[in-house]
Amino acid sequence: MRVQISADPFLEKNAGKPWREQGLWPAEWVGCRDVLQPPFVVAFRLRFPVLRRTPVRIHVSADERYELFLDGERIGRGPERGAPDNWFYETYDLTLNRGQHVLVAKVWALGELAPDAQMSSRPGFLLAAEGAWGERLNTGVAGWQAKPLAGFSFLQADLIPWRGARVVIHGEVFPWGFERGVGRSWSDVISLGPARGRWTDWSFYRDHILKPAGLPPMQEGLLPPGQVRHVQNIVGNRDKRRKEPVRARDHLGDEAEAWMTLWSGRGNVVIPPHTGRRVILELADYSIAYPQLRVSGGRGSTIEVQWAEALKLKPEPMSHEKGHRGEIEGKFFIGNGDRFYPDGGENRLFEPLWWMAGRFVEIYLETTDEPLEIKAIQFLERRYPLSMVGHFDCSDPRLVEIVPILLRGMQMCSNETFFDCPYYEEMMYTGDTRLESLVTFILSNDDRLVRKALRLFDASRLANGMTQSRFPCRPTQVISTFALWWIGMVHDFLYWRDDLDLVRELLPGVRATIQGFQRWIGPDHLLRGPEGWNTIDWVPAWDRDAGVPPDGHSGISGVLNWQYINTLALYEDLEHRVGDPEMAAWA
Repeated sequence: MRVQISADPFLEKNAGKPWREQGLWPAEWVGCRDVLQPPFVVAFRLRFPVLRRTPVRIHVSADERYELFLDGERIGRGPERGAPDNWFYETYDLTLNRGQHVLVAKVWALGELAPDAQMSSRPGFLLAAEGAWGERLNTGVAGWQAKPLAGFSFLQADLIPWRGARVVIHGEVFPWGFERGVGRSWSDVISLGPARGRWTDWSFYRDHILKPAGLPPMQEGLLPPGQVRHVQNIVGNRDKRRKEPVRARDHLGDEAEAWMTLWSGRGNVVIPPHTGRRVILELADYSIAYPQLRVSGGRGSTIEVQWAEALKLKPEPMSHEKGHRGEIEGKFFIGNGDRFYPDGGENRLFEPLWWMAGRFVEIYLETTDEPLEIKAIQFLERRYPLSMVGHFDCSDPRLVEIVPILLRGMQMCSNETFFDCPYYEEMMYTGDTRLESLVTFILSNDDRLVRKALRLFDASRLANGMTQSRFPCRPTQVISTFALWWIGMVHDFLYWRDDLDLVRELLPGVRATIQGFQRWIGPDHLLRGPEGWNTIDWVPAWDRDAGVPPDGHSGISGVLNWQYINTLALYEDLEHRVGDPEMAAWA
C-alpha cells in the first residue's frame, strides 16, 4: 500500500555519523551488468523468506521509471516525475505473511527516446527498507539479481516526437512471467553508487537527490466501454491505413456487435488466419489510459493500437483540420501508438510501458497462419485524483452544461505534473500551469500539485535568473515572460492559500528572477527583449515570428515592459506580505 511521508526516513539515523555521511541512505543504486546504457527494459528480483507475519516499510525509486511487483502482483508505479536534484521515491507499507516471497521491479530507461519531460541522471534501481529489514531487502546489500527483458524495441513517433518513442513487444522472445521472478538468465546486480537525500562534499551535480513523493497515488481504474464506431476488412501497414478514409459502406455491423460484447467483458473475438481487421473505438470520454489486450494464439500476427483526439479531414499527419470532432465518416485516422507481436501462447497480456491519451482508438489486427483470439480489451486510466468539491450553477444553462467538459479537461492535464496537453507534449509550461493552478484552487482544497509545480519551476532556474519555461524537461527552453508568470504563480498562491511559509521558501528565487531581468534594463529604465523566446501569443500578425511581438527579440516592446511592470507590483506586494519593506522599496 502506498503511503505518503514528508521527510527523509534515514536522515535522523545518520546523526552520530561523520558529517560527510549525513544524508546517505543504507542502500545503493544498482544496475544490470548486461545492459547499462539506454534504451533498455530490465527486471530486478529478490527472493526472501518470512518467518512470521510482519509489517515492512520500503522506499522505492528508479531512473527512469519502474513498476513494482510483490509475488507477481503489481503494487506500484513510479517514480513521481521530477528532476535529478529533485528525484522522487515512493513509500510502501507491506504486510508479509509467513513463507517465501519475491519482489520484482520492471525498470526502463529510454534516454533520448523518452518523452522530453522525462529527465534522467544515471539509470538504475533503488529499494531501501526501514529497520532490521534493510539487511534483507536493500539494494546494494541484499542478494538482488537482474536481467534484461528481451522482446522490447522502440518506434520513434513521427507525429508527436516530444512524447517519446512508442513500444514494440515481440512475444516470441518476451520472458512471460518475469513479474513472478521466474525464468533463467538472472545474474547479480552491480552497484552504481550510494543513494543520498542531500548534498555531501563528494556529490556530483548529476547525482540523484532523493525527495519523498509529494503527491498522492495516481487514480487508477478501468474505463467503462464506449462505442465501437467502425469495423473494416483491411490489410495494410499504418501508412496505408492513414490514407484510407473511414466509409460507412465498409463497416461490418455484425462484427461490431461482437467487438462491443468483447469490450463489455462478455465474450471474445477470433480473427481467422490471413485476415486483417481495423476496429475504431470511441472511448466514453477523453482519457489517459494504458490499453490492455489479452490474447491467445495468433503466432506471427500483428496488433497495432493507435490513439487520436479526433479523425482528420485530410490524410496528412500535420494537418489540423478535423471538422466535427465526433464524426468519422470520410475522415482519416492519423494517430500514434504501440505494436505487439503475439507468440501463439495462451492468455498473453500486452500492455505498453506508458499511457496514451485521446478519444478514439484504432486497433489493427493482421494474422498469418494461425487464428488470433482476442479475449479481453480494456483501458486502465491513470490520472491525478482531482475532483470538484463544490457546485456550479448559473442562470445560463449553456455554462452549466460545459462544466463537465471543463472539469474533464483539467483532470486530463493533471498527472504527476500539470500538462499543457497530454496528447502532444505532456509537458508542464509555466503559462499553462498558472491558469491550471488557479482552476485547481477553485475546484479543490488539494493544492499538492500546485505546490510541486511552484517548487519545480523554482529549481529550474538558470544562472541568469530565468526559470525555464517548461520543467521537468531535458531540452532547456527559456520564455522570459513565463519567468515573470512564475512570480505571478507565487503571488496567486499567497492570496488563494495564505501560506507564508511556502512563499518565504520561494522568495529567494523570486528575487533572483527579478534581479536577473536587471541585466536587460537600459539607461532609459526600459526593458530590452531578454535572451530566449519572448513569445506572447500566436496572433496572426505575429505568427511568422513564433508569437513574438514587434521589437520583442532585443528591442523595446511595450507588451514585455508592461508585463514586467505588473510583475514588479506583484513582487513588491510579496515583500510587504512577508514583512520585508526594504526589499519592497527596491521594486
